[in-house]
Amino acid sequence: MLFLMVETCVFNVLDDCNREALAIEIGFSYPDRAVLETLECLKTKI
Repeated sequence: MLFLMVETCVFNVLDDCNREALAIEIGFSYPDRAVLETLECLKTKI
């Protein structure tokens, strides 16, 4: 069997008051542009 050892990144935004995950993003890299896009998306939803 062949296993690929690929590093992945996970970006979580959690609400500490009710322990709810507001956003979970997974990828091979997570540049600052992607962080800003995720936060902007959350801003429009809330």
